[in-house]
Amino acid sequence: MTFAQELRELLNKHSKEGKSNTPDLILAKYIMDCLCAYEEAVKARDQWWAQYDSDKKIRKKVKLPSSIFKGQKGRKQNENKQKDKK
Repeated sequence: MTFAQELRELLNKHSKEGKSNTPDLILAKYIMDCLCAYEEAVKARDQWWAQYDSDKKIRKKVKLPSSIFKGQKGRKQNENKQKDKK
């Protein structure tokens, strides 16, 4: 049994889908996606700080993975649309 399957069963067992009326499989996928996003954030953070030496001076420029910026354009467009409505 995978972690995702166990998570789904655990959510179901404790009726955690009840308050949000969201099926346990959707909640389990959301939690798994959150864990993946957190792992990417940790990797990006480690890459970011790896460019500095102990005196906080840049020793090498680091290019962060583009995947951490995925979706940023869409969010910006939504924010701009909401400003336009006001």
